[in-house]
Amino acid sequence: MEDGWLKLILFLFGDKLTFLSFICIFGIGWCCSNIFTYIFSLGSSAILLKRVLAETLLFVAAMVQDTYELQALKRYELERSGKTKESIELQRKIDEKEIEIFKRKIVRTIRSNFPRAFSNLIEFDNWETLIKNIQKQIK
Repeated sequence: MEDGWLKLILFLFGDKLTFLSFICIFGIGWCCSNIFTYIFSLGSSAILLKRVLAETLLFVAAMVQDTYELQALKRYELERSGKTKESIELQRKIDEKEIEIFKRKIVRTIRSNFPRAFSNLIEFDNWETLIKNIQKQIK
């Protein structure tokens, strides 16, 4: 009699249990695949963001250096045009204030717009540490 019940259970549920186990195996495989893809893309994103940050910092440093050179050229032209030493000095102070504001704005913009999940990649909070970060990455 017990053999009859077993045959009945296998007849009624055997194919369904096999089908359900295949669905479970597929679901587990799908979840593992998604987790692996997520972790791999997270690592790739971190590497990409680090490289983009490094290139951005190099570009910004070059821009600031060009600005300093343009300000020196402007002062030279002011001297050639016969401006007084006081007006040239005043212009130098104005230029220096503008470049300091520009530097603070650059640091603040990078820090505020960088993705929060990767904020540990930003190792600076002012212009001096930004330049040290660039020098570290160049070496």
